[in-house]
Amino acid sequence: MKVLRIVLIIAIIFTLGFIYTQSFLSREASAEQSDSMAGIIEEIIPPDTPAGEFIITNIRKIAHFTEFFVLGAEISLYMILFIRRTSYRVACMFSGLLLAFFDETIQIFSKRGPSISDVWIDYFGFMSAAAICCTGAWLIIKICKQLFTNNEEKKEYGENN
Repeated sequence: MKVLRIVLIIAIIFTLGFIYTQSFLSREASAEQSDSMAGIIEEIIPPDTPAGEFIITNIRKIAHFTEFFVLGAEISLYMILFIRRTSYRVACMFSGLLLAFFDETIQIFSKRGPSISDVWIDYFGFMSAAAICCTGAWLIIKICKQLFTNNEEKKEYGENN
């Protein structure tokens, strides 16, 4: 478990580094990245389809959501596996909002336009991953408990006959 803890911490640091490095890019460099990604997407999904048009139009918003979705999954997994106190878990979920706010604050210094809507998109990505991870963990625990209970009942029933 110690190795998993270290791997998750490194993944979280790497993801934050990636997110914040992107925020420090100039307006021109960011636009160039978005345009090159749009070109790749246009080769896969034709831009004249509804899905292609939506993706090309919202490529930056999708990128914001995706970055924070990954971060939310990493932090949620860490929280599920290694944090037992509920108050600390609440703090982890609140950290997503603070990290999103900090991400947009960085863009002030890179002369890009920070956006409150991007903070909410980031946080929604973060919390979407958290919800999926927590629901998945809850289902796994529920299934394991049910299997364990059924096995115990079978053993008990078999011993009584």
